[in-house]
Amino acid sequence: TETDYDPAKGDTVCVQCGTVIEENTIVSEVQFAEDANGASSVVGQFISSSGAGMMSSSFAKESREITISNGRRKISHIAGALSLNSHHVEAAQRFFLLAVQHNFIQGRRTQHVVAAC
Repeated sequence: TETDYDPAKGDTVCVQCGTVIEENTIVSEVQFAEDANGASSVVGQFISSSGAGMMSSSFAKESREITISNGRRKISHIAGALSLNSHHVEAAQRFFLLAVQHNFIQGRRTQHVVAAC
């Protein structure tokens, strides 16, 4: 089947039937920006698939790794109960990593954050 990808929306749509195959995708491409002085910088943020290497302190790193592991487990549990595809699980896990990295989980129950992802 032929699909059409709209990078502005992040949607992939089947050309023949119009079914939305994938929506709100997280981009995996690298973009660069140039400032007034001519220096280049990367636009966006890198999130590794494991979530490792986000903190320098060993205690904080261990705590975050436990939080990420618990979040992955809870996402997998919810996805299994809802019979979701693996690409939905992976997208939810990437959103959860973003939430952890930006301290969105501070003061919130992990189960609620996971459900939002």
